[in-house]
Amino acid sequence: SVADVEEAARAEAGGASYVAVGPIFPTTTKPDAGEPVGLGVITEIKRAVRIPVVAIGGIALGNIASVAAAGADAAAVASAVVLAPDMADAVRALKKEFERGTN
Repeated sequence: SVADVEEAARAEAGGASYVAVGPIFPTTTKPDAGEPVGLGVITEIKRAVRIPVVAIGGIALGNIASVAAAGADAAAVASAVVLAPDMADAVRALKKEFERGTN
């Protein structure tokens, strides 16, 4: 996981195949994740590296489209899936919203 362009560039130079950026939003899944870095960091890192950028932290149905719109190649989601009444439906809805954000 990285939180800024410098960390992402070091990870790429060190051979990383992707970078996880975050936490993007406040998260209760990992209390020691640190302060949210926000959507702008996704865009900055995406411009600076050639490897995929995966957003993580506090991502849910209501904000996943903005994560995609900021340039993330993917989003790592935990609570929005495992706490859903129907995890398969939650994944389908998240995927649809992520794709909406890429258009």
